Amino acid sequence: MKYMRLIYGIVFLLSGFVLQANNVRVVGDVRVLPSQISGGKIASFDVQLEWDNSWRDEVNYDAVYLFLKYRYNESGEVWHHLYLGDQVELEGAGGEEYEYHLLNSSGQEDRNEGILVWRKDEGDGTSSVRLTLTWDITSGDRKLDFAAFNRGRVFLSAMGLEMVYVPQGAFRAGDSQTGSHFHHKYMSIPKAWDVTGEQYRFLTKNNTFNPAYPPQFAVNRMNDIDRKTATNAWLGDDSADQFWCIDFGAGSSKTVQYFAIEGIPGYVPEEWELWGKNDETGIDEELLYKGTGDEWSTTAHQVYPATMALRISKPHAYRFYELRFTKMGTAKGPVLKTVAMCEKDLQKEYDNSVLITEEQVHFTAQSGLLLNHLYTDEGEDMQTGSASVSYPTGYQGFFAMKHEISQEQYVTFLNHLSLSQQLMRTQGVKMLNLRAGQYVFGNTPNQPSARNGIVVKDCSSTTDPWVFACDLDKENGGYNLNGDGQTIACNFLTPLDMLAYADWAGLRPLSELEYEKMCRRPYPEVPKQKEFAWNTTDLPKSGTLAIGSEGTQEESVTGGNANMGNVLSGPVRCGAFATGRSSQTDAGAGYWGILDLGGNLAELYYNIRTAGRVFAGASRDAHGNGKLHSQTGDSDVPANLWPINGSAFALRGGSFKSGRQELETSDRSRSTGVYAAGSVQVRMEDVTFRLGCTMELKRYANVLTLGNGLTTAAGSVADTLWTGEDYVIHSDVPEVMQGVYHTFAWFYSGDNGSTWDVIEGATGADLSLKNLRHLNVGAAYKDYRYRCEIYSCVADAKSNPVILRVMNNTVTVTHASMQSNISNPDLGISFSSPNLIVPKWRFRDKAWEEVTFTVTAGKSYVHVPVFEDFEYGDQVQTGRQPLEFSYYYGTYQCPPRDTVWVEVLPESGITESPATVTCGRPFMDTRNERRMIYNTVKIGEQCWMSENLNYAVEGSKCYNNDSLNCEKYGRLYNWFQALGRTAGTTVEVDEGVQGICPDGWHVPTQAEWQTLNTTAGADGKAVKSPYWDKAGNATGFGALAGGGYFYSYSSSYSTAAGINSRTGFYDMTGDTKSGSAPRGWWWTSTSCPNDRYWATEYYAYQYNYNHTAHIPFYVRLDASGRLLFNGEASWRTYGYVTNSVFVSNYLTSSNNNSYYHLAGNNDNATALLRMRKEFYMSVRCIKNE
Repeated sequence: MKYMRLIYGIVFLLSGFVLQANNVRVVGDVRVLPSQISGGKIASFDVQLEWDNSWRDEVNYDAVYLFLKYRYNESGEVWHHLYLGDQVELEGAGGEEYEYHLLNSSGQEDRNEGILVWRKDEGDGTSSVRLTLTWDITSGDRKLDFAAFNRGRVFLSAMGLEMVYVPQGAFRAGDSQTGSHFHHKYMSIPKAWDVTGEQYRFLTKNNTFNPAYPPQFAVNRMNDIDRKTATNAWLGDDSADQFWCIDFGAGSSKTVQYFAIEGIPGYVPEEWELWGKNDETGIDEELLYKGTGDEWSTTAHQVYPATMALRISKPHAYRFYELRFTKMGTAKGPVLKTVAMCEKDLQKEYDNSVLITEEQVHFTAQSGLLLNHLYTDEGEDMQTGSASVSYPTGYQGFFAMKHEISQEQYVTFLNHLSLSQQLMRTQGVKMLNLRAGQYVFGNTPNQPSARNGIVVKDCSSTTDPWVFACDLDKENGGYNLNGDGQTIACNFLTPLDMLAYADWAGLRPLSELEYEKMCRRPYPEVPKQKEFAWNTTDLPKSGTLAIGSEGTQEESVTGGNANMGNVLSGPVRCGAFATGRSSQTDAGAGYWGILDLGGNLAELYYNIRTAGRVFAGASRDAHGNGKLHSQTGDSDVPANLWPINGSAFALRGGSFKSGRQELETSDRSRSTGVYAAGSVQVRMEDVTFRLGCTMELKRYANVLTLGNGLTTAAGSVADTLWTGEDYVIHSDVPEVMQGVYHTFAWFYSGDNGSTWDVIEGATGADLSLKNLRHLNVGAAYKDYRYRCEIYSCVADAKSNPVILRVMNNTVTVTHASMQSNISNPDLGISFSSPNLIVPKWRFRDKAWEEVTFTVTAGKSYVHVPVFEDFEYGDQVQTGRQPLEFSYYYGTYQCPPRDTVWVEVLPESGITESPATVTCGRPFMDTRNERRMIYNTVKIGEQCWMSENLNYAVEGSKCYNNDSLNCEKYGRLYNWFQALGRTAGTTVEVDEGVQGICPDGWHVPTQAEWQTLNTTAGADGKAVKSPYWDKAGNATGFGALAGGGYFYSYSSSYSTAAGINSRTGFYDMTGDTKSGSAPRGWWWTSTSCPNDRYWATEYYAYQYNYNHTAHIPFYVRLDASGRLLFNGEASWRTYGYVTNSVFVSNYLTSSNNNSYYHLAGNNDNATALLRMRKEFYMSVRCIKNE
């Protein structure tokens, strides 16, 4: 690891005057000879660069940032920045290869502020590389010519800073602590810690509940994000004393410390309570929590895992946990989408850090673990809005100084400034009172303050720059000698000093998120609560300075790993805790190999508050350009890129004065308020800085492969699977990332890509998904999106998303056990599903057979077993027999299967005749060659057949001329057939005529139908067979939407009638004809009275009340669940409700109104004949009294 290679890992600024260093050094002189200038303009010169303790491994690498200054040697001349040309050549010692990157803030050719150099291949030890650089001597602020070099009047100064590359990629900011630490506002309850589940017992008020919303749905762990309906939820009502209770079982009590509730808006009580008890009667119950509706999560982007954990202050072990809804207020009834409980202390054990996965961060107080969304309780600006896209979040790769800036580096900086600039970068006009040898910083000019040894060496001139030096040890008889503190971190620095040095060097400040990235291990590692920069919670120890090493280049600390607690009274040598025998903890090193991130000196960063987030460090033009304001020595980078408001700056990492808390990586106690708006020049003895630079974002595409073979090479792809299935998605690795350390991150979205969640634990090339579910909802499917990212030290890779369409294979089967009496659709097996499926069945080990229908979305269908279904061998198996059902979507077999147990009654056991049958038992109709068995049902005082008649007579019809429809729905008859009359007769019939019904039964009258309606409570659902969308069949009548056959003179005109203008078969369930809806139609044996007015319609939707039509009575059952009778009300109501059954194309005019009559030439007799002959409806028989 890098921290094992940090022997004396210090960073020296190299100059033309001071080239000594024990880590980074320029070997030999840096000069340009006249012979190295071509065309009188372009200089080409060499720099031999070396540094010790260099490394490159599979994770990251160190580098040296080299920049140069030049000065024309003449009185009054100042130092200027040397802008490097674009042409660079590198030659490593021993054939070792190196790479480089030129920093360029302007985008102009041949105007680069500096160059970064690092190893190309893995290795460690001393790096030695010769750089051949170019320079346009006629460019820059001080233009030169060939003669200046020919006379030897140009001085060059080369400076190097040791840097560390922090790769682009995801990391976690903050931790679970509250306050100013970055975190999510609320803690979630992880799935692995949730102790609830559907396997337990549940109690509700009176132990009753809507079967569509059972209490166990509140703990079924479905992330059903529908916040508008109560799907996958328990639904109570708004009555008093509502409660929901989970029983963990005898001997299985739980000590719940946190719980969470997810609901939907409008269904949240104003007040509620959580109680615990060990006895169901509640004699030992205890109030655990008293809450309001604000504590239910109703807006988070997920409902599971639950997003807003609530703490039980005094937890105890209980078997029962009961939610009581004490005040509903305006809520319609409590809806529990999720109830989660855990026994762990989330405050101590839960990771509530924020995962940063992109280049922009946002702020929210919303519940849910939103990626890249930060929260602190500092103020509203940390709870809403977004940072600038140019604010460095730490995701994009960057270089950072390996150490805090040293005193020697700051001295060299001062020695390259003009006098007026020097004054501003030290003590201002107070400096004019100092004498040579006195100390620059602090309040004691004759002795060092807080181990800062920078002194004025020469202040003889009032116009020319002064000379500064290091002289911590006054007793050693000179300046800049070993022991004078050159390598000690430089304190007393201000935000303006930091900006000036960054601008002068061509670098930039860093953000506080970049500070946390420097400290953190990369994704998927999770930070420990209250961890330090060395990634453990091991307490920091200050130690003591080794005797004799004070202030020297070898200064070391024994018995410690961080300078804190004010033990050493000031900063120590940069990297003093790192030795060749150090562990990461002993060295106080960050994961990436950066030192002194905790303790020593507090470091300046741009915070992410309102003022600080203006910082645009991720932009190329937000780097220094190598020069300062000529008089003030301030940075000239615009304030909209580098803000100078004191409120923009944070101090992170703690200092030699700090206690444990400020050294914690997440601590932001000094992230704001340290500097007032105008106090950026205040100097503090424990403040310094380190700088960095942005690297270009390098991104590749990784290709995902689905189980069906489709890939994301050209874009997003999809696959379909059923609830309950497992699935694997594979990601490749781009070639450029192969052979280097990389890690995978997988993300999913359940809301069409609006928000993404990381899949914790999924860090490999294959994403294995288990038991994907989409249940208990009306939607046919749910799309889940998945994508993958890969992070490495060379680049990142991001895939196009894939879509897995999880089909809702919930098949509702109405009978888990039934009796088979050969033909009774009401006792048949009803199927419904949100998807189009084909059920198949088999008896025992026989081959699978398809049923006679396809279940379409939102419809119900009934399969009626017959005796032949149970043939095995040579005979029908009677008694309790299993039918197994499987479901197909196209050729794909869905995972679930159902078994229905059927009590097969032997045919010989049905002996009763129609006339003598006891109501409620089946009878056999032997009038056809095929003997038909009908079931009966008693409803009130009436005895009805519980299925439509299927007695074949000549001319009767099967819907769509399909005999299978007769098996299920019965036959369709015209009025003559139903009433037993000869076609063409106009003779009226008596009410209650037997007609086509078997002996002892008759065609019901209008009044008998109305009695049925009254008994059913005027609720059509009570008479509907279960396969209707809105069915109850409380009466057992078993009405089917069998449709009918209809006739119209014209297809050009329509009315408000129940039938309208149409000819042919209409109204059966599942019919796809335009405008058709499922209906049932039955004849009655009641004739129309002669005074019944019948209305026809004309273009203005007015009605003609002057035409009499003797239309037979009939009954209609609509999908809405209402029974409609054409004799039930006055002509106005009747005309509006059902209107004419057909219209003609015969037009007359009367009183300027045009009417379409029932029949051509106003022939009502012909209309009556058509009605009786051309309309076919069902017959349901009723037993004679």
